[in-house]
Amino acid sequence: MKKLSLLFAMWLIFNLFASYDVIAEEADDFKPTIVALGDSIPFGTSLRDRNQAFPNPILEGKTTVINKSATGQTSSQ
Repeated sequence: MKKLSLLFAMWLIFNLFASYDVIAEEADDFKPTIVALGDSIPFGTSLRDRNQAFPNPILEGKTTVINKSATGQTSSQ
């Protein structure tokens, strides 16, 4: 049992120092796109400013929103 524990400890230490470092650059210019489909809620029917409609505040506005919703839209449309 001690031999197994020692081998496991050596394996852990080896993996700690021999692991590959993955370096990823942050893409500051990456901006996800959201496409909104639906009826009056994503359309923003009762809002003065349609930019306040449901899909726009997602990710605190750090997205591109394509709002293809329309008032009265049904699932068959």
